[in-house]
Amino acid sequence: MRTIRRSLTVVALLLIAVTASPQVVQDVIDTWYTDGTFTSWVGYSESDCNANFTQVGSQTDWMIQDRYGCYSGTHTTHCFHWDGSTWVQIQCP
Repeated sequence: MRTIRRSLTVVALLLIAVTASPQVVQDVIDTWYTDGTFTSWVGYSESDCNANFTQVGSQTDWMIQDRYGCYSGTHTTHCFHWDGSTWVQIQCP
């Protein structure tokens, strides 16, 4: 009986550890530009599939966000403008 209880405790702890760990499913790259033409970049940040974060340069009100699926290989690109309170998705040039 003790062995069964110990086994169940180990299984329960493993389930808690697996579900509590962060599940990163996308590599997200935000690139900031001087204006809405998106021609001159001034900085970028990346949250990669290994949960590493990198930031270089400056942030502005104009951003292109690229998302790459860590396991699926999918890629999406969206353009945004900060309106003073929230990011608004806009048409990419």
